[in-house]
Amino acid sequence: MEKKGFPYLIKSCSLLNNKGYNFRCRIVGEGPDRSALEYLIKDHKLEDKVYLMPYAESEELKKIYSETDIFVLPCIIARNGDRDAIPTVLVDVMAIGIPVISTNISGIPELIDNGENGFLVPEQSVEELAEAIEKLISDKELRINLGKKGIEKVKRQFDANDNVSVYTKLLN
Repeated sequence: MEKKGFPYLIKSCSLLNNKGYNFRCRIVGEGPDRSALEYLIKDHKLEDKVYLMPYAESEELKKIYSETDIFVLPCIIARNGDRDAIPTVLVDVMAIGIPVISTNISGIPELIDNGENGFLVPEQSVEELAEAIEKLISDKELRINLGKKGIEKVKRQFDANDNVSVYTKLLN
């Protein structure tokens, strides 16, 4: 899907690869843009770094997340205006302490406080996306701290019991 911004992630991976970083990027899911993404990966000579993985069910996602150091979702506003509000996958990975990088569009800044519990970059900015990834690749302590603060934010904002309690009080 165009709104996920994966071409910008691949191009950022190319910049990181050119700087000599050792990494593995996995893009999970199927979609109509798969052949274009395959072409970009090949064009940037990233076949040994960037992998397109099929759609994964919950149990497989848990395994993938357990092997993940950084989660990047460079959302964009698609040409037809389509966009993610607050992608639930960001909430999911923050809830388990994975540091996140996304873009400052739609409702994403309501979830990610730039520099506090993740990083926000401008949409379509390959260089700034690569810089944010580079910061997290290079600094394990920063990854841990952002992950911990991500857990706190999700608990504070998305705890079902707290939200029901607030909603109930509003109705009374």
